[in-house]
Amino acid sequence: MHQLLDELFNEIGRRIGLDGLSLNEDNTLLLGLEHELFMNVQWRDSTQTLLFNAVLCTQPCSDLEKLQALMQTNCVLTHGHGMSFNLDPATDHINLSQVVSIADKSSFTLQEKLDLFISTSAAWHERLNSTAPLQMDWQHSTPVIAEPSFETLGMRV
Repeated sequence: MHQLLDELFNEIGRRIGLDGLSLNEDNTLLLGLEHELFMNVQWRDSTQTLLFNAVLCTQPCSDLEKLQALMQTNCVLTHGHGMSFNLDPATDHINLSQVVSIADKSSFTLQEKLDLFISTSAAWHERLNSTAPLQMDWQHSTPVIAEPSFETLGMRV
């Protein structure tokens, strides 16, 4: 599996101008992003997945309103991409994490996941480190009411 990971990251690296992009001997890749933001990629052999993680705020967070907003945001943040906010247990720093599968063995798909994670991390890093209060917009568009049907759900009784 390590060879596949090296190939995927090398392909991504060539496309973005970072030749030799790969995991180190500890199966880890640290990427420096912008504005003192870093991203860690860790291969987890036990689950055959990558764990993306970024520390979004380097100040310990004890603001209960902010924490509540972040936990509520976990429900709608990534539109099914599986990202979530969490607190580092040792430092109480706010992290964004995502578990990523490479089952499709596509460097393009992995790059799309990296790009989405990086852009989401950068936006939330800026938002969490600003002095403006964290306010969530919970206005959702009106849902489309559809007749539930076993046929449209692809189920048979």
